[in-house]
Amino acid sequence: MPHHNDEDFTSAVRNVNDTSDDDDKSSRSSKMSDSEESSSESDEDLRRIRAAVVPRAADATPGELRHALELNQKLLLEMREKQCALTKRIHLLEAHKGKGRKEEEIRTLGRKYSAVYCLWINGEIFPLRKNPQIDLFSSERWLSPLSMEDGVKTEIYSHVPKKMHKLMAYKDFGAHFGTGVTNIRSEMASDVKSCAAAIFGLNPTFFSRGYQRFTDLTCRALLVGPNDKYTKYAPILFPRPEGDLKPEDFLKQRFQTDLLLGPCPG
Repeated sequence: MPHHNDEDFTSAVRNVNDTSDDDDKSSRSSKMSDSEESSSESDEDLRRIRAAVVPRAADATPGELRHALELNQKLLLEMREKQCALTKRIHLLEAHKGKGRKEEEIRTLGRKYSAVYCLWINGEIFPLRKNPQIDLFSSERWLSPLSMEDGVKTEIYSHVPKKMHKLMAYKDFGAHFGTGVTNIRSEMASDVKSCAAAIFGLNPTFFSRGYQRFTDLTCRALLVGPNDKYTKYAPILFPRPEGDLKPEDFLKQRFQTDLLLGPCPG
């Protein structure tokens, strides 16, 4: 199996059309400093060029003309070297900017995937080199952990534009994609916390940042089971965390059942 390193990923990114911008404060600060230095050098170069093109006196001696020619040739070579260095630097900056924009586009794809498909993703499935082409609507997708993982891979292939499929063969793609997934999960959690108190009819301070939920017995009772242990069925959602769960009343609030199973008739 071929190994792809960071340089390979950067090279691959250059071959993909850029669609978004990447802003970096430290980069902007560095650019400002470089710009000031470059401006000072440009002023000095311009002064030297102006001095070099000043016409010589009509009575200038051959020695003075040869000296002026030597200075002009030396200046021309220096300017040529600077032009080559600046051209190379421009190409490097364009490549870095393109990579930054592409990385942000990958993170955006991760955020969209999280919102449409799943709030979590196992980063170990990357790199991806082949679409398993699982039928996402077939029951066979859920037969085993491997088939479920193949289903996730197929979802990603269908979600990511074809022009970026080659980038999925690099480990860095998974890192940026996973960052996007994590970001949207945090945003959703924040939105849910802002209205959870009203939804569940609880004290709003339970959901505030930094609140000591486990020292408040009332709040703790909503998180752990009767034996003071965590279970899959948190008491805040389930009236009987340990017992027979019936479809009609296994959730604490009626609206939760309606959201999951649809409104009950009558």
